Amino acid sequence: MISEASRLANLTKKAINYYIEQNLIFPDSLENGYRDFSDKDVERLKEISVLRKLGLRIEEIKMIFADETSSALQKISVQKELSLQRKKLKRLFLISLVVAIALLKLIGNWKRLSRVQR
Repeated sequence: MISEASRLANLTKKAINYYIEQNLIFPDSLENGYRDFSDKDVERLKEISVLRKLGLRIEEIKMIFADETSSALQKISVQKELSLQRKKLKRLFLISLVVAIALLKLIGNWKRLSRVQR
């Protein structure tokens, strides 16, 4: 039952239904229309939850689950690290621009002050 899987995996029913729609898990369907989540399904939901918390997109998670050699996880890890490094560099660049603008303003004010004092 989805309510039990939800409780065990600590996910909302909506999230579980989304992961089913995205073909990340494949619970059995019972005759009454309910879904039967195996222990393996619940473990997969827990793995999905962890990967999502790490910031991975659904397509990246699909790649990881489809990959038998773990090279997809390594590739995604490197891509995430490069993305973080780019963000840090961009932030440092913006900070340096702000500092440069502030210095230019200070120099301009200093020049004006020195002209007034003469």
